[in-house]
Amino acid sequence: MTELLEQVSMAAASAARSGRSGLERLNAALSAISRLHEDRLANDVRLHELVVAAGQANWLASLSHADRLRGVVRSIIAAGQLSGEFRGGSPMALACCLLDAMDAYLNPSRIKATALRPAFSEMMRFCAKALGNTTFANTAPPQLINIPADLRYKSAC
Repeated sequence: MTELLEQVSMAAASAARSGRSGLERLNAALSAISRLHEDRLANDVRLHELVVAAGQANWLASLSHADRLRGVVRSIIAAGQLSGEFRGGSPMALACCLLDAMDAYLNPSRIKATALRPAFSEMMRFCAKALGNTTFANTAPPQLINIPADLRYKSAC
């Protein structure tokens, strides 16, 4: 099991070194993960089901694999923040949000369920917008709307 998951981690780390921009690196790493899981499902269902079972049962190999992937994504995001490509915030929190958003493409137990999800590239574009630094992208800032005080949301806290 460890070897199967290590293949995925190594492929993601290798792909992450292939791009120039942070977004290219993220796309390459996440695409490599998705492709490996899809290939395993298509070519060796028994191994795929073993990887699914390991993830669902929280085997140590699966938990270590998830930590390695978070680390790869976190480092890409941190580098993208340093270059100004990605918005500020905790690189680990942003990595976790990105991985959660991309779970349908990265989680072996969800790879089969393709009917109700956008294409990988569409989801990556969505995530890129969420991660992007609008100043870096030279986009106009959103228009602010002045809401009268009596219509503003009032927190119960």
